[in-house]
Amino acid sequence: MMFELERDIRKPTIVVPFIGTSGNEEIKDLYIYLRPETNGVRVESLIFSVIHNDPIFRESISLVYLANLPGDFVSSKNIIENHYLLKCEMAKKGRECFTPLMIKQFENWYSVKWDDVEVISAYKALEKLNITSKELFNLWVSDRDFFYVHGQSVKKVGSLYIINYDIPELLKKNSVNTDIAVMLFRTRLKNRELTTLISKMEKALKEGGAIDPKTPPRRCFHYTKSPLEEILDGSGYLYDENGNSLPWENISFSSFLLRRGIEMETIRRLVVSPIVKIEEKGIIKEVYLYDYLMGDSYEEAYHKIANVIDFKEATV
Repeated sequence: MMFELERDIRKPTIVVPFIGTSGNEEIKDLYIYLRPETNGVRVESLIFSVIHNDPIFRESISLVYLANLPGDFVSSKNIIENHYLLKCEMAKKGRECFTPLMIKQFENWYSVKWDDVEVISAYKALEKLNITSKELFNLWVSDRDFFYVHGQSVKKVGSLYIINYDIPELLKKNSVNTDIAVMLFRTRLKNRELTTLISKMEKALKEGGAIDPKTPPRRCFHYTKSPLEEILDGSGYLYDENGNSLPWENISFSSFLLRRGIEMETIRRLVVSPIVKIEEKGIIKEVYLYDYLMGDSYEEAYHKIANVIDFKEATV
């Protein structure tokens, strides 16, 4: 029976096979993938039109990979769970996962003492509030009741502080019936130009009717925001036509770090355990690497990574 189930899992449709690493530290790889709520074909067309209709974008961006990953394939590989590994851990375990620095920032934001309030996981909140994951996801709170730290989000609902409220619904939306379209662009654009590109894509999606104007674009499509996130995206979404994940060495920023002497084991730890301590100019501080490296070039990100001295290990 297991053989039948495995045999029935659809393989990715690779429209444009990945051409390999760039080998050029001045070039960035930008992953864009469409979330299940979107009309994949329609969104792809609008995104490509933004690039094609602008001479600067057209000359500075090339498509180096295009694939459709079937929902059952995504589920069988635990792609979404692996992508949100740390968020999933905290959504399940709750307050015990917060570091002392995260607790301090939480206390400062809400003007409370950590030990005096009820901070719970998203899954515990579903039981306690007796609501569905969708209801929790859509539950509106004021900006003052929303808190973000180290890639994790907290919603204050009544007297409850709920960690990563979005994870239960996010995992539920990504089912065997929801395919994911993935595009990989290689570009020389600088950060300001990339910001303009993404803004134009968001505008095109709304004006083209591909997404609800009231829906935040981040809920409809994802794009790579840092060199480290490029590795995370590549590790989850780069496949060949047989459904085999491409080696991390094929990911451009991984290849760059390896050439600079960073071992693959360390690279994997950085991706999986992004809350780290770094030492800069004799000062030790805790950072969340995906935020800390946001917008950096490969060279800038490498120098920051070289200062990492300790990890907070993921336990999932």
